[in-house]
Amino acid sequence: MKIETKDTNQIGTQPDFSKKIDVMRLLGHVCQELDLTESQVESAQSSYEVVGRWLSESSLSELQSAIIYAQGSIALGTANRPIRGNEFDVDLVCHLLAIPATADPVIVKRLVGDRLRENERYRGMLEEKQRCWRLNYAGQYHLDITPSIVNPRCSNGGELVPDRMLRQWKAMRWRP
Repeated sequence: MKIETKDTNQIGTQPDFSKKIDVMRLLGHVCQELDLTESQVESAQSSYEVVGRWLSESSLSELQSAIIYAQGSIALGTANRPIRGNEFDVDLVCHLLAIPATADPVIVKRLVGDRLRENERYRGMLEEKQRCWRLNYAGQYHLDITPSIVNPRCSNGGELVPDRMLRQWKAMRWRP
């Protein structure tokens, strides 16, 4: 009696290769389904550009030099559709170049929130979080706007963000 055994060390046999292609196609399809649509990304980008202009058009000199930039998954182009609900998260930084590290973080954060409240539309969408201000675009996305200032202890362009509960500046841990 002859017993045949399958050689499991063979790599790249036709059936194995075909299965790999099928799995790759399936994974590609899943990734496409998870990606934000082009119109979702464009809508969020348009919103945060308008918010950035609103903040920098303030009569306060501290806000006039504000730079708004995306960070996190939106900046990296890796944002996904949420598993539950429709809203996705857009993380933004409102970098305030004119504010020194000696400024009170609570006051600086409030400065950004007060400016957002001056806009009738934003007032109804605004929610305060620990380190940021959230604008809720119901059923679409929300913009998390974190104020930041230059970190004088960092020579590589580091930034500080306010911590509401600790009432102090914290080094920013993320960057695109």
